[in-house]
Amino acid sequence: MSNRYPNTRWLFLNSADASSIDFSQVSQINAEALRYTPDGTQTFVKYNITEFPEDTSAENVDTEGNTYEFYYEITGSYSMADEEDVVREENLYNYSNITGSGVLFASGDIAGRPSVYNNGIEISGKKEFTHPETLEILEGSNWTAPNPE
Repeated sequence: MSNRYPNTRWLFLNSADASSIDFSQVSQINAEALRYTPDGTQTFVKYNITEFPEDTSAENVDTEGNTYEFYYEITGSYSMADEEDVVREENLYNYSNITGSGVLFASGDIAGRPSVYNNGIEISGKKEFTHPETLEILEGSNWTAPNPE
């Protein structure tokens, strides 16, 4: 099965951890919007991640895939009274020198995980799941109500 959502991940949690979720960091809007197992013991959240490097051809990515943050020194002077001299972000490079850099994200780093990530339930040796993996888990007996006969 192909992954329709390559930058989205799912994290399964014990229901007791629902109160620890910062809903500004996940796709669900509140605890009532969460889906729970039929027995009510587990839930999950969905969130977007960024895997580094994002763009291997970017000037701030080295050959190993580490993403660097550049530090700048402003070298020009500006008169805020003159509208043409107002510094705009896209022109900052024209008025500054790079004075240093540091690794912002090492190759393979993932950003965007919610603060509740450490509370995730480990399933088959993993905490974080892709869309196809999540669908497979949700089809399991823990997540489907038994059929009454």
